[in-house]
Amino acid sequence: MIFSYLFDLFFLIVSVQKPLFKLCKTNFDMAEIKAEEEDYANYPLPIAYDFKSVDARERILYMNYNRVKADVDSLILEVEQEFKK
Repeated sequence: MIFSYLFDLFFLIVSVQKPLFKLCKTNFDMAEIKAEEEDYANYPLPIAYDFKSVDARERILYMNYNRVKADVDSLILEVEQEFKK
C-alpha cells in the first residue's frame, strides 16, 4: 500500500518537473572522425616533465600535490564561509 503511494507520488513529481536540458541533434562526419583517430599515432603527446632523477620527480610531484591540495582547501573554506552568512 505505501509502496503504491510512494510510486504515485514519485510519478507525479517527475511528470510535473520540466527537463533540465534539451536533447540536441548532432551531425558529425563519422568518416572524417575515424580518419582523424587513425592518424593519432602521428601526433605524439608532448613531454610535460623531464625529470632528472626519481628523487627530482618525487619532489616536483609532491610540491604540485601540496599546491593543489592547498587550493582545494582554500576553495572549500571560501564556500563554507559564504554559506554561513
